[in-house]
Amino acid sequence: MSDSLTAAISLVIEEQYIQNCCNLAAFAMYLFDVALTLGDQIDHIWRRSFSGVTALFITLHLSTLAVYVLYIVQVPLVECQPAYITNMAYALASSVQVLTVAAVAALRIYAINGHDGRLPTLVFSLSLVSFASTLYYCVSLTTEFLPPPFNACAVYSSQRGIYSKFSIIGYACFIVAEALVLLSTWWHTYGLKKLARENNQEVSLTDLLLRDGTVYFGLMFLLEIFASIGQYVTALEGAPAFVFALEAILLSRFILNLRRVALQLVISNGRQLGAASFSAFSSRLSVSELQFDSRVLGTLGGSLALGSSYDGETGIIVDDVLAEGDPEYLEEMAAHDERYELTN
Repeated sequence: MSDSLTAAISLVIEEQYIQNCCNLAAFAMYLFDVALTLGDQIDHIWRRSFSGVTALFITLHLSTLAVYVLYIVQVPLVECQPAYITNMAYALASSVQVLTVAAVAALRIYAINGHDGRLPTLVFSLSLVSFASTLYYCVSLTTEFLPPPFNACAVYSSQRGIYSKFSIIGYACFIVAEALVLLSTWWHTYGLKKLARENNQEVSLTDLLLRDGTVYFGLMFLLEIFASIGQYVTALEGAPAFVFALEAILLSRFILNLRRVALQLVISNGRQLGAASFSAFSSRLSVSELQFDSRVLGTLGGSLALGSSYDGETGIIVDDVLAEGDPEYLEEMAAHDERYELTN
């Protein structure tokens, strides 16, 4: 065996080893976060009524689990047919996660921008380019059995040149989509700041940025850039494995944060608000663009508020322009008020 062939084989084995380690480490990180948030998931997802947000939450976790499980399954496969099937399933599972991320981002924008569907449609359409590139990869898949010393099956796109260009376009479109989400969130933050000023409310810009999801979507944007670079830079070839886990963790915690804050709003203010105050709260909340009567959107238009304060003189929440507008939680708040009046 020539030195050049030996070096090439060693490089392939080393790259595969790095990929395996990165995927296993990312999977362990994802499972650890699931264990940490299991209590919140039970309280704020599984015990709540089913909605579109619940469906997205389930799809996000199932697709993430499928990505890592299928990767682990396909590593020891040496026969071409099982390797082909698991490789295609792996690609489709990753695409489902991409579509779920895009759907959450698009619905979030739709919920906070006054139900204008143009920008959300653009964001989701851009994300579909990445999905289309994966479909092309699946259609163009081919297999080749490698002789000793490999004794394994290689699964790859038969049109690698076209797929490579298609993949680059898909990554670029997805990054643009994430950038649009971030810019839309910032624009919404500016609107909230203006609305608070018009209502003579002192709300710091830092609080607004923490509440509107800028941290989450900003990190998502950076992760997509990191993953794109990792596809073509050898030193970062393990980056995409961690991006899948980190995006699932971020979106999962984003949804749980929205649900938790909404429930805290019910508990903390329900003891203080009577029926009349609740009516005033509901009417005042309708001024905000964050209220939307949809079981599909659920809490996606809500705030990641750090907390709200109650104004005893007006009978409303001081920071209600940032409050949660999910009908499910408003109904629970009304029921809580009635129980409070009966006991007092």
